[in-house]
Amino acid sequence: MGRTVHPAPPLGELARRSRTPKLFASLFDLNSAYRPRSRCKLGTGAIAMLETLLVRCCAPTLAGIKTGCLFRCPCPAGETLLPDICGWNRRLAGKGVCILPMDRSAGSVLVYVYRPALLDRDLACPAAAVLLRERGYAGDGTACLRQLRRHLAAGGAFPHEIGLFLGYPPEDVRGFLEHRTQGCRCVGWWRVYGNAEAALRLFARYDKCTALYAARHAAGVPLEKLTVAFPAGA
Repeated sequence: MGRTVHPAPPLGELARRSRTPKLFASLFDLNSAYRPRSRCKLGTGAIAMLETLLVRCCAPTLAGIKTGCLFRCPCPAGETLLPDICGWNRRLAGKGVCILPMDRSAGSVLVYVYRPALLDRDLACPAAAVLLRERGYAGDGTACLRQLRRHLAAGGAFPHEIGLFLGYPPEDVRGFLEHRTQGCRCVGWWRVYGNAEAALRLFARYDKCTALYAARHAAGVPLEKLTVAFPAGA
């Protein structure tokens, strides 16, 4: 269900109440499942690469128009992304964005960037909730994320319901799970089985956003300024 053109509780109110939002207790609990043996942090070049990948692969989420994005970040053996990801989470806390390492394979880490307010909204959609229950999920967005990470860590068949965590329409996620490539109406950021016209408009919006963010970042605009702050309950 991944995009074919790439290389590879709501936060706002809590963030205003406390220097360390309660959400981050859940966030760091999720991060604790990612336990590399080494504590060696990434070098400065790799840290800059992480920021560049965040912009190039996750611009629509940073802009607040897409629930979440995934990308793989190179991470050599003996190094860990976790301290740098935690640092970015603190810097973006007031923006309503969270970053999680989802799974590690040889030489890279699967990174998930998402907006908890939008994820809770998406997963509460009746069609999404039914699909998740059929796949054995239960609870709120944080609980479902824990279950998704367990599926990824277990190996075996890839959990294609991950599309629900990325803002894909439930009908398109179910279409892929049940039909794979049969009946697919178009392909862009995901395979579309429902409203192709609406999806193509959305893909064009995501592409325009990605190009704009990449250009602004290359011109020296930092990630924090590119990230749109969301109001609570957005």
